[in-house]
Amino acid sequence: KVRMTSQSDHSKMNTNAFDKISPDSASRAGRSQGVRQEESVPPGVGDTLQRHSAVVLVIDLAESVRLIQTYEAAIVQRWSDTVRRVRDQLLPRHDGAMVKSLGDGLMARFENVHDAIAAAHDIHVLLEMGNQGIAADQHLQVRAGVNLTDVWSDGTDIYGAGVNLAARLATLAQPDDCGNPVFVARRGRPELRHW
Repeated sequence: KVRMTSQSDHSKMNTNAFDKISPDSASRAGRSQGVRQEESVPPGVGDTLQRHSAVVLVIDLAESVRLIQTYEAAIVQRWSDTVRRVRDQLLPRHDGAMVKSLGDGLMARFENVHDAIAAAHDIHVLLEMGNQGIAADQHLQVRAGVNLTDVWSDGTDIYGAGVNLAARLATLAQPDDCGNPVFVARRGRPELRHW
């Protein structure tokens, strides 16, 4: 079940850090770098780069440095299996597509926010099932950031301030006692959700 969480529920959240990556500031940064929706593609790359709307999901493995330093072979195997299952089974089920695996994370794109949130939820569930019977200090947990934004695409990868914002939102969604969090931004309106 998804519930909205108010700011008062998360008084421990570092709001200064969130202010630094707010969609408004990301938008201003994009404008300062000359990136605008109506901007034309630089000469010579018009056939490869296109700008369009997408929902970006970034998944980040929490405590990956500690896990890999301590249990490298087991964690790498389990995470690799997770990425394969997400790519081959879970994302197609939610009309999503893998953009890339990031070693200790992954990036996917969707046509709508609902599918991205559902996929993030299912990734949490997949990991919870995989954690059963494994010592707590070896549990795999993820942070998730979802952003509806305009991106640059070359047919393989996606780029832009909105992609960076999705990754930064994921870092704010720390696994905690409230459940499995995901930070969601829809055209500049961020919200924290838990299941």
